[in-house]
Amino acid sequence: MTTGPASDRSPWEDACLAATILAVAPHAIGGLVLRARSGPVRDAWLALMRSLLPDPAKIRRVPLNVGDDRLIGGLDLPATLARGRPVAERGLLAEADGGVLIVPSAPAAGAEGGPGADDTSFAMRSPFAPALLRPFKSLRQPSLDLRLRD
Repeated sequence: MTTGPASDRSPWEDACLAATILAVAPHAIGGLVLRARSGPVRDAWLALMRSLLPDPAKIRRVPLNVGDDRLIGGLDLPATLARGRPVAERGLLAEADGGVLIVPSAPAAGAEGGPGADDTSFAMRSPFAPALLRPFKSLRQPSLDLRLRD
């Protein structure tokens, strides 16, 4: 990786720099948007990012059709019935605390009930703080929901 002006770096070097920043100071930047098609280059970048994260840092993928209970946690009904008292189930936010949460890239993620729809305000109330990684399959400029830009 070079240390010269940004124009002297290749797109891959910029991507490696972004992975390093995400690994070193994820909460300082809050996350990043990865614009790359599925394939070996994106897989190589994700592997690099994983290798740069500290050992205890967890990486979790958010399924496109994730429900609120799985995302933010909720009541574990089978365990509650078995024990006779309320038992909480950890959500993806808690599982990825201090790590990286990979948010789906499909347009429906912000339109039909997936992450980024009406339930994104929970992240501001959550005690957990994973960095967000939102991969896009297209190289064109994505239009992010304004709530995800912050």
